Amino acid sequence: MDIANWLMGQWTAISAAPAAYLGTIIVVWAVATLFARARLGDEAAAAKERSEHLRQRLSDVEGDKSQLLKKLESHGEDIVALKADLAARPRIFVGPEKPRDMKDGDLWIN
Repeated sequence: MDIANWLMGQWTAISAAPAAYLGTIIVVWAVATLFARARLGDEAAAAKERSEHLRQRLSDVEGDKSQLLKKLESHGEDIVALKADLAARPRIFVGPEKPRDMKDGDLWIN
């Protein structure tokens, strides 16, 4: 809103010499762009490199996920059997207080 008010206040000067006003805007914009590129050019290149690295890493992770899902599909029964075997084994607890979720067959060492 302040810029609009300033432009309205300066409109007589702008309308009297529009070429000078536009030329000044172009020069200021060019200098600002060059300054920003010189100041932030290395950071922008580093950010682009990091972005490319992360995209490659994401692609690798997606490939790994795909391989693991295929293995899970082919060995799913084995995993279910392992989980059942682990659930059937007694758990061993160590500590000064008796655990609340102890089941028959679990061991408690204090």
